[in-house]
Amino acid sequence: MSDAANETKPLGWAVIGTGWMTRTHMVRAINKASGSKVVAVLSSSQERAEEFAKEFDIPNAYSSLDDLVADPAVDVVFVSSTNELHKPQTLAAASAGKHVLCEKPLSTNIQDGLDIVEACRESGVVLGTNHYRRLKTTIQTVRRLIAEGAIGRPILARATSTGWLSEEQQTWRLTSVEAGGGVVLDIGVHDADLLRYLLDDEVDEVSAATGHSGLLKGELEDYAVTTLRFRNGTIATSTVSFCTPGSIGAIEVMGSEGTIFARDLLADKLGGEIYLRRGGLDLEKVDIGSEEEHYAEAVHQFNEAVRGNGAPAVTGEDGVQSLAVAIAALRSAERGTVVKLSEVLTESALVAS
Repeated sequence: MSDAANETKPLGWAVIGTGWMTRTHMVRAINKASGSKVVAVLSSSQERAEEFAKEFDIPNAYSSLDDLVADPAVDVVFVSSTNELHKPQTLAAASAGKHVLCEKPLSTNIQDGLDIVEACRESGVVLGTNHYRRLKTTIQTVRRLIAEGAIGRPILARATSTGWLSEEQQTWRLTSVEAGGGVVLDIGVHDADLLRYLLDDEVDEVSAATGHSGLLKGELEDYAVTTLRFRNGTIATSTVSFCTPGSIGAIEVMGSEGTIFARDLLADKLGGEIYLRRGGLDLEKVDIGSEEEHYAEAVHQFNEAVRGNGAPAVTGEDGVQSLAVAIAALRSAERGTVVKLSEVLTESALVAS
């Protein structure tokens, strides 16, 4: 493991992949967060890597994964390649003693996700899953209100993440089953993570219906509704789409003593509003205070975990659990039946890993 984890100098981050997430959010977030700096980039094309490095003032550009993980300036690797490459790239980084923040979904199947968790554990490196939406101040506030009992016991919940897939993202997401294309593994897995986090509970069973508007190719779904039954009895729904212009990001949690409404929770923007309704028709607006930039906060918490101060905001184990929900949803839609999470992933398998 790199000695930089125990030093005060900034952690050197490498980014794998030069696509939308890296370009739009993560390079800036890594450089903005306290104690980190992007020092290397990897692309399948050396020319593209060098162009990206020049654009973002990154010292080192690579097209070889072996060369990247051998770079002594690299302490942390952000894996943001297509999803089927997450496992081999994460395992190579962990084997070289590099900590890994992996873009969601952690992998395209459960076994690969478990292998990633185990490899990082055996190598003694920190592993995080980049479910950055947890770090939005609005989401943190909703979780706090639920934990404080503001609405009593959660009974029903609803997450909505719908919109039109931007032109720059209309690449492998449109066509590649192998890479995890489709809205459920791309966005539904985010909703699964948010609902697990807000309710502080795990999913017991899932049922889902998916649809094809024609935006995505073949049998890849571009809209879906999933029902999740949690262990403590809460029933939640997740509504996601790539094909409905006019983005909506919203959370509602209905409890035994009131309801929380949170709206305008767009993943790529700050802001959002939260309202409470308890015992009447009046809405009480909740003051969320100043909002932190959630991408940079995710990086900051990861840096702190590398330095031995707590855990990442979202662990590798979290990534596997939310992936299991998404896979169960796809399986349910294909079969037309309810799917138990125990069929997809047993707790003993996760603990054993």
